Amino acid sequence: MIWQLKLIGVHASKYLKLMEVLKEAARRLQGMTVVQQVSDIDSIISSKVSATPALMLDDEVLVENAVPEVEQLTRLLQAAIDRKRQPEKTMRILVPVDFSDAARNALHYALKWAAEYGLDVEVVHAFASTLADPAQPYFVPVQEEEQRAMEQRLATFVEEVRSPELEQIKVRTQAIAGYPVETITELSKDPSVALIIMATTGEHDLLEKMFGSVSTAVSRMAWAPVLLVPPGVTFERYRNIVYATNLEATDRQMIRQVVALAHFFRANIHFVHVVTDPEQAEAVEDAVFAQIFEGEQLPPVAFHLVGIRDDKPWEALSRYAREHKADLLITVTRHRSFWERMMHKSVTKRLALGTTIPMLVLHLDSQKDEKGVWLPQKSGSEDTKEQA
Repeated sequence: MIWQLKLIGVHASKYLKLMEVLKEAARRLQGMTVVQQVSDIDSIISSKVSATPALMLDDEVLVENAVPEVEQLTRLLQAAIDRKRQPEKTMRILVPVDFSDAARNALHYALKWAAEYGLDVEVVHAFASTLADPAQPYFVPVQEEEQRAMEQRLATFVEEVRSPELEQIKVRTQAIAGYPVETITELSKDPSVALIIMATTGEHDLLEKMFGSVSTAVSRMAWAPVLLVPPGVTFERYRNIVYATNLEATDRQMIRQVVALAHFFRANIHFVHVVTDPEQAEAVEDAVFAQIFEGEQLPPVAFHLVGIRDDKPWEALSRYAREHKADLLITVTRHRSFWERMMHKSVTKRLALGTTIPMLVLHLDSQKDEKGVWLPQKSGSEDTKEQA
């Protein structure tokens, strides 16, 4: 989670001491902490604190004219955070933007997606504050003027993209000082984030091919499904979905999610597995059949089981998607440590770097609930709800 605090006061010794205590308390809370530094006299007066230095979470004053011990401040913060947490939140789509044309297109795509499912939208811009310390990516101080300028720019960007027919979509904006990948990953931990939709440029230089762009990094690290939208792609209801299948991807909850999504859009599913070993192909097909016909019920969607022998799975999947006019590609990945990522030749990453159609990345080890449901079942069809 991301905790946005206000540290109010002039930069005197007491203020600086409170900042140091806050850094340690934030580290213990294990969440990303953004601290808006309010030092302008008019802003201090309008904040309605009686003495400085002061610390606020939203409109709640936590500390005034004092520097608590780390343990005490940690307890104060935790209690305030618990009070702010809401037991029930509306499911929403998270849309990270960087003000580029590709992000503009992805935001419009996300608004159309939200209209289909009846979801809210949260548009987020993560910006590098002049006060940020790369050594502490989860603790980011930011000046009040920086924050206000980014909030205004983001609000203007959203209004420029939002067309009249999409005005019914509830949209919230958030400008957050921080590094994009870490910021989006933290936000994705909120159970009310149903989906992340973001742009991928499709054009990457050598460094990005080696280490990955922001979009590919988010697709691997986020704790919510990530839908990557290439430039120029407009939203259309899906008709042919290609699901990149291996033994991991035959997980019961993964299959249920994909079938529910296809059923909602009345799309065909192509379960495509690329292998070099015929025995592995047979095992994958058996596992898919077992999930599709679970409980001896007929599947609610039309599907195809396709095996391809090839030692370059990313190329084979891309080729199959083009040949069968797929309008959505789905892959499954899992979170890995830094060294595992360095050693692992990820099919998901290679596909994300070159995809020309929307690509949905599901995470095997970040289920939303025991049913594996990550989208509210809002099709108006009772049998869709049962399948989900």
